[in-house]
Amino acid sequence: MTIAEPTARAKEIVKSLENPDNWKLPLLLYSTTDSRIAEEVEYAINFYHGGSEIFIDPRGKTFIGSRGYYHYIGA
Repeated sequence: MTIAEPTARAKEIVKSLENPDNWKLPLLLYSTTDSRIAEEVEYAINFYHGGSEIFIDPRGKTFIGSRGYYHYIGA
């Protein structure tokens, strides 16, 4: 089984959501109305941080966040 690296666009977005002092802390919330970008970002967050939370509001806007790497590894 091969695990694909996240796209460059998704990596850049995730990097912009990370705490600059410690990437393992919770992320800032990301929002978009583009479902393709939402899927890419969710995949990248799961890949690098171990988990994510996603919410889609009634108007179709997707919000994606993460409790951070420490949370998902149980630290």
